[in-house]
Amino acid sequence: MFRRVNCSMTLLLVAASVYLLPVRAEQAPREDAPLSLDRVVVSAANAGPHVWEYRSGNNRVLVLGAVFPEPRNLDFVPNTIKMAIGSSGVVLGPPGVVVGEDIGIFSALTLWPSVSKTKYLPGGGRLIDLLPPQTLQRWNVLKATYLPKDRDVERMLPMYAGWKLYEALLDREGIDGKSSILAMVKRVARTYRIDVLDAKFHLKITDPKSAVREFAIDPQADLACLESTMSGIETLPDITRSLAEAWSGGDIEAMKASLDTRTTILPCWSS
Repeated sequence: MFRRVNCSMTLLLVAASVYLLPVRAEQAPREDAPLSLDRVVVSAANAGPHVWEYRSGNNRVLVLGAVFPEPRNLDFVPNTIKMAIGSSGVVLGPPGVVVGEDIGIFSALTLWPSVSKTKYLPGGGRLIDLLPPQTLQRWNVLKATYLPKDRDVERMLPMYAGWKLYEALLDREGIDGKSSILAMVKRVARTYRIDVLDAKFHLKITDPKSAVREFAIDPQADLACLESTMSGIETLPDITRSLAEAWSGGDIEAMKASLDTRTTILPCWSS
């Protein structure tokens, strides 16, 4: 059983601002003359992103969805989120996977030359010699738009070239690859003195050298990664803005419509 925590009325009343402008009159109106008032302007902020509540017996979990990437300086009303955090006993961080954080800085520096070589096509190859004609045509258009002066990317494996293209797109379009909501949640949790628990899965690498030697990318998956990335990039700026605006205002229907029309960038880099 779940229901949405609805704070719209409270926030609407708190955020509402009414401006009454004085009546201007050259002379006192007669008793039988109609009274003319200036327009009354009322503005109200939206309730902001929704928080969802799940119950099982006496246990209660509040869930806040986030969108990313998101436009930089995304503006939203955080009252609902702050109230949810303030009523909680603990905050769980976002899910995710952290790989190899235990190998140490010196081991990482030692392994870096071997790792960096895996980013490039073997034998000095170039994308122009590898990509199918249709894929190459799309790549040339996007590269000319977002990476016009980058020659190094032409020697990278397709998946790494796609990642560079994705980063360049985010930078040019003013989009942040991470969600700003996590920093806000941590800040509010500190204010209320509520613990934030790490919910990520930490994968240890017991033999870093062996892991580097065994690292291999399937050529078909490599190419598919670049193609899916380009498909997502072509519609990402507009979809990102419309989705973020719908999220920040709590417009669930608009979010659904935005998600139905976008091309998802598959997490092939993580794989």
